[in-house]
Amino acid sequence: MRNVLVISIKEIVTQKLTFCIAKGQLLSRNRSSFTRYLLRTKF
Repeated sequence: MRNVLVISIKEIVTQKLTFCIAKGQLLSRNRSSFTRYLLRTKF
């Protein structure tokens, strides 16, 4: 019983981690495109 709990907790943690990583990648990609857009409008 305890093993199943540990496994489910691990799965939840890994899912949250992967979600956060994907979110961060999306944010960084958007940020880079945003800075590129700013540079294009400035010059």
